[in-house]
Amino acid sequence: MKFALFVLLIAFAGSYSAAGVPATLPSAEDGQIEFERMSRLIRAMGAARDLEGLRSLAERIQAEWADRSAGAYGQLMFEVVGELSSRQFDDPRQYELMWQWGVRAMERAEQMPLALQADLVRFVQADPKASADAWPQRRGQTIALKFQVWKRIHDAVDQAWDADRDYPRGVPLPPGVGSRAGITDPKQRQEYDAAVAQYRQQAARWSLQRDLRNLEPQIAQDTERAAIWAYSQQPPALGELRSLLGQYVADEAARARILKEAQAHLQPADGARRAPPQPPLEERLRQRRLEGAAP
Repeated sequence: MKFALFVLLIAFAGSYSAAGVPATLPSAEDGQIEFERMSRLIRAMGAARDLEGLRSLAERIQAEWADRSAGAYGQLMFEVVGELSSRQFDDPRQYELMWQWGVRAMERAEQMPLALQADLVRFVQADPKASADAWPQRRGQTIALKFQVWKRIHDAVDQAWDADRDYPRGVPLPPGVGSRAGITDPKQRQEYDAAVAQYRQQAARWSLQRDLRNLEPQIAQDTERAAIWAYSQQPPALGELRSLLGQYVADEAARARILKEAQAHLQPADGARRAPPQPPLEERLRQRRLEGAAP
């Protein structure tokens, strides 16, 4: 039950893409109409609690979109796992399928926008009880994927970027000209067009860096919590966690904090429960409902 609440809470938390960094959707040439139709089907299957229908749609998306458009494929798979996470299907396969399709989608993560990677990896959640035999291996795979996305976002942040200094300035028209159409000199028009193109590149870069700086602390917090929770479960694997931290997390303080919290909250093998490393999931879920969040 607590695992289901944990996954449901993730669904309530919203989308990184919606919060700032946009996902890449297909153009008309790449099948925008078909994409939108598939998206509507996913929502319809979710609303109908049709787990088999969602599974068939996921297979179809894998076959038709995986090699066609990484951004569109990732967005559709994000919608599939989102439906699996946010609805109760009363079917024991629900979270198993969510994990499987999340992991499969992440195989193409590096070709997707960073915010979409962050959205997808939040739904990669292995349940220790539902997958008891496979849990140790899945735990490592799950947390490695989360650390990988965190590292990609961290590495994409330009530490030298300054919001004020690097803010793009518009390109003025030549004196006495009211619009681009009024630039009659070919050389002057070419120079103006080149300046406008440069401005657009600078504006896109400025927006990306702003959004990445907002995104990184969110993904860092989510990943830390996931890692602490996963490695506080039996069987102990703090050595594996230490190895993953060394491979993916550059921040020494973060590495020490995650390892310390996981060790402090390691659950006893006898089944007794220690205090969780964060407020109880039920309380967190209640608070989010009071704040107005909805599935």
